[in-house]
Amino acid sequence: MREQMLNLELILAIVALLAILTAVFFAFLWRKSRAEGAENAAIASSVGKHNEDRLREQLKFSDSLIKTAQIIILVLDVKGRIELINPYMEELTGYTLSEIAGKDWFSTFLPEEDHAKIKKLFQNAVGNIQTKGNVNSIIAKDGRKIFVEWNDKTLQDSHGNVKWLLAVGVNITKRKQVEDELRKNEERLTLALNGANDGLWDWNLETNAAFFSPRWKNMLGYEDSEIIDHPDSWEALIHPDDLMRTKETLNLYLEGKLDKYELEFRLRHKHGHYLNIFSRGNAIKNQQGKPVRFAGTHVDITKLKQVEAALRESEISAINSEKHVRLLLTNLEYVREEEQKRIAGEIHDELGSLITKHLMDISWMQEHPPKNQKELDEKLLEMSKFLVHILGAVRSVASSLRPRILDECGLTAALEGLVFDINQQEKISCSWLEAPVEIELDELHRTIFFRICQEAFTNIVRHSGAKKVNISFRLENSMVVLEVLDDGCGIDFNEVKNQDSFGIHGMKERALKIGGKFGLEMRPEGGTRLWVHVPLQEIEGKQIT
Repeated sequence: MREQMLNLELILAIVALLAILTAVFFAFLWRKSRAEGAENAAIASSVGKHNEDRLREQLKFSDSLIKTAQIIILVLDVKGRIELINPYMEELTGYTLSEIAGKDWFSTFLPEEDHAKIKKLFQNAVGNIQTKGNVNSIIAKDGRKIFVEWNDKTLQDSHGNVKWLLAVGVNITKRKQVEDELRKNEERLTLALNGANDGLWDWNLETNAAFFSPRWKNMLGYEDSEIIDHPDSWEALIHPDDLMRTKETLNLYLEGKLDKYELEFRLRHKHGHYLNIFSRGNAIKNQQGKPVRFAGTHVDITKLKQVEAALRESEISAINSEKHVRLLLTNLEYVREEEQKRIAGEIHDELGSLITKHLMDISWMQEHPPKNQKELDEKLLEMSKFLVHILGAVRSVASSLRPRILDECGLTAALEGLVFDINQQEKISCSWLEAPVEIELDELHRTIFFRICQEAFTNIVRHSGAKKVNISFRLENSMVVLEVLDDGCGIDFNEVKNQDSFGIHGMKERALKIGGKFGLEMRPEGGTRLWVHVPLQEIEGKQIT
């Protein structure tokens, strides 16, 4: 399909190729016969006065065709010297015929690394072994590289001896650029899909044909050949208790009653157990608004569901025990950080639907080639912008889950990033009380200080109504001190005592985990003061700079 789209200009050129070859043949021989005299006399005597007039008219027409044809016309002698180029080639390359007539074609126009290959093709062509569809680049006078697809034919003298080679070429530089851009887009999509590690599915609603990627099948323990690519194969694997709900959701989406298709269900593994699957999809509609194609991704969330179930059980058993609550929060923190690192590395769920839509755009282009170059360029520009959007989404999600700056530049830089973000996104002025001290901490301490500050900022934005926030990170009396002040509405300490207030309890438990103390108090002038003190001796491998 792509070849049909990209070779549009070549198809149009080939329609006129036979006429042009004939025209060039007659015109070139006529010019040669005039120059050589004797051959001209032979032609004149053989065709007679009437035929000569008719021939002159044909030659006049042929010469006009050569001058106006929007394809490259080149004539070489059997030694590869330039005999003729048409005005289009003069305009395209910047050379005039008078500049290059008699010069070697290979050294004048071809990159040095292509000489051997093209000379071999030339020798075959002169030997009446026709070369067809060969593509190579030529170098214009200003250094530009122009890609040309060639067709050639030998020209013979009146004795049947091969004296010239006629080559007709089509400028396919734009086509090559489009091919390169499409190839790069496909490579990007392949890398993104492989990195996401998701299973891909594609369903043609008109033919009921389906495609399940090898990863889709491997996720369930099957080899690619073990599952038939058909919607019935998917339906047969769904847990009986999930089947009706799954089909209802699918039908509601395809009928336009749901804005998006996002669904959790269970699929049977080859070994008999079930996996929890999160599925996202998008449908393409025809001009009548009827869905004709539906594609998306599957993500295995079994481990995540197991962790959630374990946490729920732990929460129930530890509801009246501070010790159990602390263990719960510690485990929750560990699971959260490990899961965020993994997700930040693989970017599963956030990119599935974006990549799928882009993949479907490319598939649509393959089946519905643009009518002209302008429409194709516009589509490519839209796709390139969408890839930039995907790249931005990758960076945004990765940063929110596990800021790279925390590991690469340290805690102080990460805290400065939080201050910058709150100033950018909210109607709150956030600033430092004093220049922060740079303290080198291990990963655990960096993470805990950062998460406490992040949680404090989240609570301020959501609940306090504050207009101004100050932050301090410093050394004081052999203590590492983090302090956050706001001028908001204060805090209800009855709510703080509520065991369901995991935000504040979580900050406290984090501080206790590294041997520190956590405090939250009302300020006399209004608002709240949150502080964390961690003794230096509790920080292993500390280094103050």
